[in-house]
Amino acid sequence: MSEGDFMRRCMKRATDLGARLFRNNVGTGWTGNDVRCNPDGSITIRNPRPFHAGLVPGSADLIGWKPVEITPEMVGQTVAVFTSVETKTKRGRLQAGQENWADIVAGAGGLAGIARTDADLDRILCTQIVAKNSTIR
Repeated sequence: MSEGDFMRRCMKRATDLGARLFRNNVGTGWTGNDVRCNPDGSITIRNPRPFHAGLVPGSADLIGWKPVEITPEMVGQTVAVFTSVETKTKRGRLQAGQENWADIVAGAGGLAGIARTDADLDRILCTQIVAKNSTIR
């Protein structure tokens, strides 16, 4: 299964588990005025400027939230807990900053981890939020 196929499967599974995850494409492209496609396949952009997409380099493939009911000691409210899932094939390697991103999210009280299998995703999304600095691997 490709990483893209696995990512879409994770998004569907997350919904089944009560979470909402969205694709976070990180990268840079170009935008400008009067974009023209040339016969040779090249593109001409007048007044070009970079366009940065996604959160930050190293941020996870999937980001969103999971609703969590707060205990009665905390007024019984439900809050959306930031959730970050990096999807990888079994052989896929983490890029620079991706593990650090997961650690930062977990350290701030969010749910974060690396998913290579359905079981990994389940572990990330179904873990009780009890302690900071608990990245789920």
